[in-house]
Amino acid sequence: TKMAYKNKPSILYISTISVLENDETEDCEGIRDFIENSAGGYGQSKYVAEQRLRKLLPYYSNITIVRPGLIGFDTRNGSANRSDWFVRLLIGSMQMGGVVCVDDDGVSVEGTINVTPVDHASLFLMEVLAKRTSLLNGDCEDKEKNNIETLHIPLTVSMDTSEFLQTYARVASDSSGRLMKYFSLEDWYNHLLEIPRDNAVYPFRQQFYHGFQGIPGHSFNATISKYSKTVNDNSSNIYNDEMMEHFVEYLMRREPSVQKKIMLRTLSCGNNDDQKKELRVPSSSRRK
Repeated sequence: TKMAYKNKPSILYISTISVLENDETEDCEGIRDFIENSAGGYGQSKYVAEQRLRKLLPYYSNITIVRPGLIGFDTRNGSANRSDWFVRLLIGSMQMGGVVCVDDDGVSVEGTINVTPVDHASLFLMEVLAKRTSLLNGDCEDKEKNNIETLHIPLTVSMDTSEFLQTYARVASDSSGRLMKYFSLEDWYNHLLEIPRDNAVYPFRQQFYHGFQGIPGHSFNATISKYSKTVNDNSSNIYNDEMMEHFVEYLMRREPSVQKKIMLRTLSCGNNDDQKKELRVPSSSRRK
């Protein structure tokens, strides 16, 4: 403690947007009632860490708290956190041989998927680090001041849920050689009831019995700042076919269970044209 108080190191802490309930800005420290009664354990632990850092501010020259939302797969090479629930949902869908893009009434889902690809998040953090280093090394007057800054990593991909899943199914079909289906909500539900334990979505299958509406995102109005310029200049707002292809190829390389399921579906289909047709993505849903 004495050493920290004397040298006053600079701290960069990666928190989570889950410490907030709705569309609070970066100035909000979190709402205690929400944290105690509604937030999950992950959000609660991050909230506690944020509060401890605020109390320890006198011991540091500068504290920067960065709150990311859901981190998506890399736009350049498709690499992803295969333990993440969203990636596991996509792996499990490939294992089942299809996706669900409709709600209870059979209407295309109107939700959106809002994420920050990991390479965009890295660009943001690198820019933050560069500006912090420049400030601390070049401005002696500010270096002596104790200050704390909270930043939200901008959401750089926002896609219609149905569009995302249709793109995923189409690209996965082309890459795997086995055409993926569009499940009705009833078929999807029945598949989830029967999936084996080695399916990636098995541990939390009950959360998706009624389909998948998307990943909501905060408004994040305060994130359009000097720190997010590099990210905004390098983002495309969607995962295009090429990016999705990298992701699918990454999964097929790194997930033996996916390779096994694709091979079994291929062998079971054989030369039966009716079975092949059953696995085909409806042509009316394909992007022109």
